[in-house]
Amino acid sequence: MEPLEPWGPPDDRAAPLDDAGAEEADAFLWRVADILRGDLDASDYREVVLGLILLKYASEAFDEHRRELAAHLTAEGVPDELVDDRVEELAAFDRAGALWVPEYARWSWIAARAEGRNLAPLLDKAMEGLMRSNRTLTDALPVVYRRGGMDDRRLAELVGLIGDIRFGDARRSPKDALGDVYEYFLANFARVISTPGGGFYTPRSVVRLMVALVEPGAGLLYDPACGTGGMFVEAATYARATQGPDADLRFRGHESDQRTWRLARMNLTVHGIDGRADVRWRDTLKVDRSPRRKSDFVMTAPPRDTSPAIWLRHAYENLDVRGTACLLLPNGFLDSRSKARADLLDSDLVAGVIALPGVLFGSPKTSASLWVLAGNKSGQDERRLAERRGEILFVDAREAGTLVDRSQRVLTPADRTRISETYHAWRGTASAQAKRLEYADVPGFCTSEALARVRQHDYVLTPSLYTNLEPAARPAPRNAPSELASLTRDLYALFD
Repeated sequence: MEPLEPWGPPDDRAAPLDDAGAEEADAFLWRVADILRGDLDASDYREVVLGLILLKYASEAFDEHRRELAAHLTAEGVPDELVDDRVEELAAFDRAGALWVPEYARWSWIAARAEGRNLAPLLDKAMEGLMRSNRTLTDALPVVYRRGGMDDRRLAELVGLIGDIRFGDARRSPKDALGDVYEYFLANFARVISTPGGGFYTPRSVVRLMVALVEPGAGLLYDPACGTGGMFVEAATYARATQGPDADLRFRGHESDQRTWRLARMNLTVHGIDGRADVRWRDTLKVDRSPRRKSDFVMTAPPRDTSPAIWLRHAYENLDVRGTACLLLPNGFLDSRSKARADLLDSDLVAGVIALPGVLFGSPKTSASLWVLAGNKSGQDERRLAERRGEILFVDAREAGTLVDRSQRVLTPADRTRISETYHAWRGTASAQAKRLEYADVPGFCTSEALARVRQHDYVLTPSLYTNLEPAARPAPRNAPSELASLTRDLYALFD
């Protein structure tokens, strides 16, 4: 039986740890909080802890590549006495696109000196050396250990704790396991720490639905508000699983908060996609007015304190004519009366609007919908897509999802598959053609509506307005003055 989703694990945990691993990771986070409490503000935990995990990851990746290189040299007949020197050459790591770690930044070197004094300067020096040795890490790592003023004893305890990380699937390499751990911790920190500019954590099940709608493959994926890079990581996982390990998916992104930008750079590093990503610390709407090249895919969850209409326009301006975009926008924008919003709809760039269930974001006050944009809604000849100019797909998925606790709902694999396959069947994409999916309206769930009728409803895009009735039974837009006149005539007739 074909899996519902061909990439990654079928659940919504913050990272692909098994149940036992996730339980141990949660216990680990509590121990970290106990160590850091009093020395650091909670908002500083992320950089201190994730920086150390990145350092441990870099050492594991370095050791793994060095073993592979030694085995290769030995197989080529290089004498043993030369192998040890060759596996330390920076050029050999550069050619392979692998991280090179100077001796004083290797975890074994640091751990051996953790019990002494002045550990913080050693860690800062290790971060600086790792950045100097690897161009992709320039300015990306936190040099914060001296500045944080942590007690040497507590810092040594934290180094020892991270050095003992072993949770997760024992069959995975230490390097891959640390990548999972990094993502798990990053997501947990993001849930409890707000970011400047109204940013918020986008749950993994929502990101996975966005990926399933966009289906990123070879090309350029752009996220103008990339946060910690979670959408890039999930898209890369999807592309590798569906198109093979050599899938040529590249990434471009911006993040306005410097600390969050550093976390994104580290996240891309531990997932092995830093060499294919151009992620910059910048305010997108101030500097990126005219892109040098259009993007094949756009995925983003814009900051909540900015105009959704501006982000929609920005996404469309950066989208290739054959591309697809997916944006997570607040529900208040579904019936906004702004002229900018009406103009966007009249330009026929909106392909679909999907109402998501509540409590997905850890708060009943936060509700959002997904907007799918298409650079060209025509059939596009050789692609044999469905002709959808002048139409919008509405999906009411408010009843989807499963509560995992009182304050958190997640979209299950079955939910994500149903929603994404509905869109692909409507659009007639290659994946829908391969699965022989055919679109049909489903009362209460989905309908394909004419843009002309949306205009009659004053451009209101609330999906339930269109999906709750069969097309023939939908009432025409109400005209209050004429209806009042008709009712008045009927009332007078009763007294004649």
